[in-house]
Amino acid sequence: DREELERRLLAAVEQTLTENDYPIASAFDERLISILCAGLASEAENPYYHAIGTEGVHESGRGVFVRFLEAELETDTNAKPLYFEAEFGDDRPVLDSDGTPLPVGGVIDRVDIAPDWSTATVFDYKTSRRNRIYTLEKHAIGGMDFQLPLYARAAHTLLPDVDTPIEAAYYMLRPDPEVNRFGNLSRRLDDDAYEYFLETTTPDRIEAAIEALEQGAFHPTVAGEDAAQCEYCAFQDVCDVRHHRREAIIDEIEEDDNIYVPDAARTDDWDELIDQLAPAQGGDIDV
Repeated sequence: DREELERRLLAAVEQTLTENDYPIASAFDERLISILCAGLASEAENPYYHAIGTEGVHESGRGVFVRFLEAELETDTNAKPLYFEAEFGDDRPVLDSDGTPLPVGGVIDRVDIAPDWSTATVFDYKTSRRNRIYTLEKHAIGGMDFQLPLYARAAHTLLPDVDTPIEAAYYMLRPDPEVNRFGNLSRRLDDDAYEYFLETTTPDRIEAAIEALEQGAFHPTVAGEDAAQCEYCAFQDVCDVRHHRREAIIDEIEEDDNIYVPDAARTDDWDELIDQLAPAQGGDIDV
């Protein structure tokens, strides 16, 4: 029942605010809550039923949560959430291609499972814009961002009966303009290449990065200023990164087997990144 689901979601918001003693003490706080809760349940039940202001608000005036609920109800899959904030690491290790635990850990936002347990999908919730998620997708395939591929591998420790590669996708949660699932990592690869990416490429890349760290190879980023998001780095005033020499630096440090250079640092072209996975099936991959 849609109305009952909205009431339960509103009650969960109110409970969370109460349990965490979140103070709604300013116009900013009220506006933030309204951006999230606008349109939930009814005007009589929800003091934030109407969004405050227009900046950052969806054109319909409906908040993030009600549009999230709509996205869930309208999805074309019959898979259901099984885990939220599922931890992995010491007790639930991520294994490399030889079955050796990798020294990594984290928390998976959400894991969905099909009714017959034949397939599963991990989701990483993001408040980023679509263009940023598109970039994260490219960085994941290109070995610059390990978060989502690691989630997919780690989920096998939670779901040992799932014998197919676990899907991995971003779930965009933005006040404006949209709330939807986006950036499934397998959408640009065929089945063989995606399995190779998760089972072989990702563990090999992580092992290479770990080996570089153990050898003391702490070089400034070669990812490019925008990709590395240098403007947010707390060490930018003392960092010796030289973006104008990036290609020359990559050529130089690649001569050292102890240094890890992501494929995405060399190119931002999708075809070239995906071609790195083509040997998995002995031919070209349709993009």
